[in-house]
Amino acid sequence: MSAINIALFLHWYQPPIQKPEITLRVIRESYEPTVRGLERQKRGKVTLNITGCLLEQLNVLGHGKLICRIGRLVKSGRVELVGSSAYHAFLPGLPEWQIKRQIVLQEDIIHHFFGDGVKLRGFFSPEMAYVPRLARIVRRKKYAWMVLGIFGGPQSTVKAPLYTDALGLEYYFRERDASYALMVDDMHTSGEFIQMIRSSTRDKAYRVLAMDGETFGHHKPGRERLLEKLYADERIAWHTISDLKHLGLNKIRITPRKSSWTLLDAKRSVHEPFIRWHDADNEIHTLQWILTNLALKASHDEGSMRRLDQALFSCQYWWASARPWWQIEMIEAGAHELLQSIIESHATARYKQKAVDTYHKIVATAFEWMRSGKMQRRVNKEQEHMHMRPHQMRVNT
Repeated sequence: MSAINIALFLHWYQPPIQKPEITLRVIRESYEPTVRGLERQKRGKVTLNITGCLLEQLNVLGHGKLICRIGRLVKSGRVELVGSSAYHAFLPGLPEWQIKRQIVLQEDIIHHFFGDGVKLRGFFSPEMAYVPRLARIVRRKKYAWMVLGIFGGPQSTVKAPLYTDALGLEYYFRERDASYALMVDDMHTSGEFIQMIRSSTRDKAYRVLAMDGETFGHHKPGRERLLEKLYADERIAWHTISDLKHLGLNKIRITPRKSSWTLLDAKRSVHEPFIRWHDADNEIHTLQWILTNLALKASHDEGSMRRLDQALFSCQYWWASARPWWQIEMIEAGAHELLQSIIESHATARYKQKAVDTYHKIVATAFEWMRSGKMQRRVNKEQEHMHMRPHQMRVNT
C-alpha cells in the first residue's frame, strides 16, 4: 500500500495583549516540543503560520534561540512559512487598505527574524476566514495559494486535485474530519492515526490537516509525542503545502465561497461562516464593530496607527460570541485597545467621546449578559451542537 501524502498546517498565535506567563507556558508545553520533534525526526515537514505578534512576544520574552531553531528548519526546507495578518485581524471585516497593511506588517516581521530570502508562497487568513475580495488582494501581493475551510470549496473532493480560480490563485482545502480527530480523539500510536485517516477519508492524492499549533502539548497534553511518532512513520509521506502541486495533480477551476474553519453545524458553516466574529443578532458584536470602524476611520499618526494595528486582533469578537466560549476580560481588553488607538489619534474631542461611550456600552452590555443569564443561555444552546462530529455537519450545496 502506497504512503499517505499529508501536508500539516499549523497556526501559532497568541494575541498581542496576552499575559506573558500564558505565552511562556505555551512555549514550554507546545512550541518547544514541536520544534524539538522536527529536529529529531528528519522526515517531518510542516507548513507554519507564526503570526508577527507572536514572533515579537517570543523575542521580548527571551526566546530568540527558539526563533533561530525555527529559522534553521526553514532553511532546510522542512518548515514552510506563510503570509498572514501580523496581528491576527479578522480580514473580512476590514477595509482594503488595512488588509494590505496587515499583510505587509507580517511580511516585514517574518523577514526581520528569518531574513529577506524567505519565500512566502502561501497565505493564511486568520480564522481561515475567506471572502472573494480577499483573493484579489492576496493575488496582487504575489501569493500562489491559500488554505481554506472545506465549506469554501467543492463538497466532493475525492481525488483532491489542484484547485485554482480565475486569478490563478491555488486553493488547498482542510480535511475537517481528520483534523478534528487529530485535535481531540484519544489516540496514542501512529497506527491509530493511519487507521483513522483511511477510514475517515476516501482515496485521495493528498490530505491537508490544519489546526492551531497549540493543540500539540498545550490544548492536548501528550499529542506532541504522537506528532513525533507520525513524523517517523514511513507509511506517511510528509509535504509542505507548496510541495503538493508537484504530485502531478489535475487542475480544476473553482470559485471559492465565503467560509471559515470554525466548527459549526452544516447550515451555518455554509450560510453564516462568520457568526462567531460578526453576528447580526449579537449586540456586543454590533458595538464592537462600531468601535472598530471608529478606530479605522480616525485620523492617525504613526504612533496611534501602530496601536490600531495591534488592536484589531480577532479574539475579542470570538470571545464575545458565547458560541459556546465567553471571556469578558478579552472583550474588555480588545475594546480598550481600540479606544486607546482613538484617544492617541488626532480625532476631535467629540469623536473621542463617542468612542469612550461605545467602549462603556460594550463593557456594560457584557456584564448585563452575564448577570441576566443571557450569556449562559447562548452558551447552552450552542453546546447542543458541540457533541456532533464534523461528518455529521455536512450539507449538500
